[in-house]
Amino acid sequence: MNMTKSKKCILINAIVWAALILALAILLKANEQMSTILIFIIGGWYISHANILKALQNKSTDCEQGEKSSTCC
Repeated sequence: MNMTKSKKCILINAIVWAALILALAILLKANEQMSTILIFIIGGWYISHANILKALQNKSTDCEQGEKSSTCC
């Protein structure tokens, strides 16, 4: 399986957030506000995932246009 840098970055992000969600679910299972906390955690994952995808898309677009930046290629 050939994984690119972008796929690795997305996979690492997902694993970190999954570990955080599981750890907090175990630690706070008797808490009344766990459902609210879980919603905010999932929202945080979604925002970070969207930001990573946007950054990777901008990076690939800059490379295709021939513009080299410090974060590109």
